[in-house]
Amino acid sequence: MHTLTIESGPVSVERLDDLNDRPAATVYRLTGRRIEGTVVIEPEFREPIRAFRTNGIPTAKDFEALPSGLHVYYGKRDHDQRQDPSGTLYVNGVELAGGVVLGMEMDTNFSVRRTDISRYYNEPAPRGTRDKTCRLINALVWRHRGSGLAHEKAVMYARQERQKRHDSFNADARAVEKAIRELKGRLADLKMRRHLNTEDAFEEFLVAQG
Repeated sequence: MHTLTIESGPVSVERLDDLNDRPAATVYRLTGRRIEGTVVIEPEFREPIRAFRTNGIPTAKDFEALPSGLHVYYGKRDHDQRQDPSGTLYVNGVELAGGVVLGMEMDTNFSVRRTDISRYYNEPAPRGTRDKTCRLINALVWRHRGSGLAHEKAVMYARQERQKRHDSFNADARAVEKAIRELKGRLADLKMRRHLNTEDAFEEFLVAQG
């Protein structure tokens, strides 16, 4: 456990185990003056692959495992982002929604939204809550990066993704090699049948039968 210092006072930070077992994610519990809840941080990958689809548009799976920033989830996930992690952060008594992606150049004035009763349409948080949240998240991200944990998590994820792609390439190669062997066998069979169907071979066959 360690402590962050922001304008409103000290904030206790405790690193938790990720119950959903996301290998690249780090979960923090924050406790301070009118601050309570959890934040999830994981590397953000937006590096395009070198070769694109024929139409030039990469899909969600067409990204290399190269981290370009950090995705910070400090509030409830959006209703249409069911795969994203979710935080449970309350700042000044306001329940926050969503999160922010921070690159190497920190953003000190990003949008902060709060949940409404329906949890369907989120709205901007009050200015005081927004400013306090921005200071809090920036301090936490600096601590996260300074600990080396961001790099550690990104490297772990990148190696896992590399191994999965390596295994996938090998499986595809084996499938192609098997198909080639089957096609070669089929080709040899067709060549033999073509030879047996020539006039000379057919006449020889008739003579042999007589």
